Amino acid sequence: MKLILLFAPVIFFSCSLKSLDLNKKEKSFKSIDFNIEKLKRFQENGHHDSVIRLGFNVYQTAKNQKYFEAVTKLALILNTSMKNSFKGDEAMAILLDAIRINESDTSKNNYFSLLNGLSVLYTNIGLDNEAKEILIKLKNERAKGGYAQNAKEISNLGECYNRIKIFDSALYYQNLAISISNKEGNLRALGLALNNKGSILFKQGKIENAIESYSESISLSSKIGRAHV
Repeated sequence: MKLILLFAPVIFFSCSLKSLDLNKKEKSFKSIDFNIEKLKRFQENGHHDSVIRLGFNVYQTAKNQKYFEAVTKLALILNTSMKNSFKGDEAMAILLDAIRINESDTSKNNYFSLLNGLSVLYTNIGLDNEAKEILIKLKNERAKGGYAQNAKEISNLGECYNRIKIFDSALYYQNLAISISNKEGNLRALGLALNNKGSILFKQGKIENAIESYSESISLSSKIGRAHV
């Protein structure tokens, strides 16, 4: 009984420290989330230099805290502002760093978002083969982990093949994206795939088929009230 009483203060002190650590971490996460929303507003107003300057500090904090979701959001925010400020090398570096960090996270959704962001960056700077390889990796990672394929990612993969003029593969992936979109009822992804398919068919000289695909995409655009491209 005396031993229990002797160790009781130690146990209580240890539990108190753990509670303090959890509270501190929770406050830090809330602060990071608050700053993310602030950075989004800066970005919406075109203040990309401010986003880069302030966002990088918040990114480092999220990274140190192993706040994976925030690391992903911040990397994608910084990537957009860096591209708008013609800082392609910095944009690439921040995405690669965030991908490396998120590889160890059990939830792969952040990792997938970052890989997709990297493929978009490669596409924007004209590295279509590199974008294609990233999207193939993303498709394979989803399949390996038992995750559903993303129709927009598949359509973007088809568009990469289109740009490097491998039209059979381009059509295969657009048709796959159309199939996935129909199953999910995802009209935006469906419209994108139909539009991309029209582009491939037009390049192949299949004008009537191209017009049919474009028309379907335009019809969907009017249904959802916005263009897909």
